[in-house]
Amino acid sequence: MVVLRQLRLLLWKNYTLKKRKVLVTVLELFLPLLFSGILIWLRLKIQSENVPNATVYPDQHIQELPLFFSFPPPGGSWELAYVPSHSDAARTITEAVRREFMIKMRVHGFSSEKDFEDYVRYDNHSSNVLAAVVFEHTFNHSKDPLPLAVRL
Repeated sequence: MVVLRQLRLLLWKNYTLKKRKVLVTVLELFLPLLFSGILIWLRLKIQSENVPNATVYPDQHIQELPLFFSFPPPGGSWELAYVPSHSDAARTITEAVRREFMIKMRVHGFSSEKDFEDYVRYDNHSSNVLAAVVFEHTFNHSKDPLPLAVRL
């Protein structure tokens, strides 16, 4: 019974506040109806377009990269970058990823994310970077264990 009394008091308070601010109450009711009406009107005015020959691409498994990647880029090989370069754990993971792909790829480590960004912006061979792995973890020593968060 106490819960019903509290609910009744809350509803009475809400009613009293709505009664005091009539303009705000009217806008709270009218604006959603207005915008919904505009969306419905636009939907009725715009004709839908039927596309009979939709393109459906076949599945692409990660072990089978597209044929494009089997040809090295002009002037070198694909690069797999990682940050930070002084961590043995980061290097080991990046090397394992490189071995999984059956293409010629070299691993390139950077000491900081800023160094990697500068490489991408200013180096002529940065177009060879296929992917980069950034470990957001402070490695104090090269033998520190793996971090908990990885951003691709």
